[in-house]
Amino acid sequence: PRAVTPTKMADPITPLRDVNARRRKDNGVRTPSKSPYHSPAKALLSPNNDRSEKERARAAREAAQRRRSRADEKPIEVAPEAPALSSEQTLNLYANCVKLASENKINKKNTWGLQLIDHLSELVKQDRVQDTGTNFQKASCTLDAGVVIYSKRVDSVHDEAFKFLC
Repeated sequence: PRAVTPTKMADPITPLRDVNARRRKDNGVRTPSKSPYHSPAKALLSPNNDRSEKERARAAREAAQRRRSRADEKPIEVAPEAPALSSEQTLNLYANCVKLASENKINKKNTWGLQLIDHLSELVKQDRVQDTGTNFQKASCTLDAGVVIYSKRVDSVHDEAFKFLC
C-alpha cells in the first residue's frame, strides 16, 4: 500500500487557502492582488456620503446667494457720459487730436484733457448722417490718435501707482 505523507494542517485562525501563496517571492514578501476588488485606487476613494455632499452643496448655494445680495446692495458707479458735442466741435476735436498725435505731442500730462476716445461714436454718427460711406483714412487716423492717447493714459496711471508704491 501507498504511504500517505502528512500535510500541514491549516491554522484555525487563518483561511484554509492562501490566495497569494503563488505570488510570493523567495523572501516572503507578498505582492498586491490584481483583483479589481483590491485595487489601490479603490482604497484611496472615500465612501459615498450623500448627507455631507448635500450639506456642502447647500452651503455653496447659500454663499452664492449672500454674494449676490451684497452685490445688489452696492450699486455700481458709472462714470458720467461726456456731454454731446456739436458737429463743428467734434470736427475740431478730431483735427486737434490727430494733429497732436501726428506731431508726437501727446504726453502723460495732456492726455487726460483730450476727449477723442469719449466722442468716437459721434464721429462715426457724423459719417452716417452725411452718407458719404466709410472713410478709411479718417478711421485709421482716428484709431491711431486714440491708441496714442490711451497708451499715454496707461503710462500715466502706471507712473502714479508706482509713486505710491515707492
